[in-house]
Amino acid sequence: MSEPRLSNAARFIEAYNRVDRQLEEKQSDTDYVSFSKRVRESKLLVALTREALLEYAQLRNLILHT
Repeated sequence: MSEPRLSNAARFIEAYNRVDRQLEEKQSDTDYVSFSKRVRESKLLVALTREALLEYAQLRNLILHT
């Protein structure tokens, strides 16, 4: 049997969570830091990547909260 296919939204959320975990591992915060704040403060990201990730954060919130 084949595995059930994930919706595009589910695939997006999985990818988003992987990026969030990667950023979290690279930063040494002990307290909770939002994804958007982590992206804004990251020294690892170039401006275009930072802007794209912030847009993805908005999309993620729309998917999960509507």
